Amino acid sequence: MLRTEVPLEQFKPLFPDWRAVLAFHAKRLSNIHSGPTRSGNSKCEGCGEEASLEVVELRWIAFYHTGWTVLGTVVGAVMALGVGGVMPSKVMQFSTRHLLCLGCFKRAYKGGFTDVFLRHLYFALILIGLIAGSMGLLFGSLFLFNKPSAKEVLGAFGGLLLGTGCIALVLFLLRKSRTLHLRRVPKHLKYIGKPPFVLDSACPLRLSTQKN
Repeated sequence: MLRTEVPLEQFKPLFPDWRAVLAFHAKRLSNIHSGPTRSGNSKCEGCGEEASLEVVELRWIAFYHTGWTVLGTVVGAVMALGVGGVMPSKVMQFSTRHLLCLGCFKRAYKGGFTDVFLRHLYFALILIGLIAGSMGLLFGSLFLFNKPSAKEVLGAFGGLLLGTGCIALVLFLLRKSRTLHLRRVPKHLKYIGKPPFVLDSACPLRLSTQKN
């Protein structure tokens, strides 16, 4: 379950629920990679190259849904317009420590800003899609009892098209963002960030330097 390419989904039959699978993965990896405590010259855990290394804490995060939170996501997105709510989801987090060279650290660190932007973009697109789609369906249902004008039909169709387009764009970006996540994860550590886990941030730790 650790250094393999087997997806976490395949371990569902061995656990009571999806959360238990994620919790097991998070606990095992955080325990295994709880060190090191010293920096110095050695091989980078990310690329295997010999270089001057620093101890870096990598923080991993997973957003996942149960049947209830999927429904809550839709309701919460709609309510966010009026009451400032947020899209509900369950979160699993853990951290690992590694000796990384400057190149591996920079790649992991810089990707965090892209992730923040993408999360806001997903939220905005889902809101727009839900609003436009809902308005299109609402006007479309009213047309069953009234004779609509060509402009009204065009507006309803446009709302449905915009809503569908926004949701399709989110799905497309989610697939692409997974590729971006994998690029910023050091190649020898990709097995830690199995979906739905992604690298959330990278933080250098100011620890003692290894004695010669």
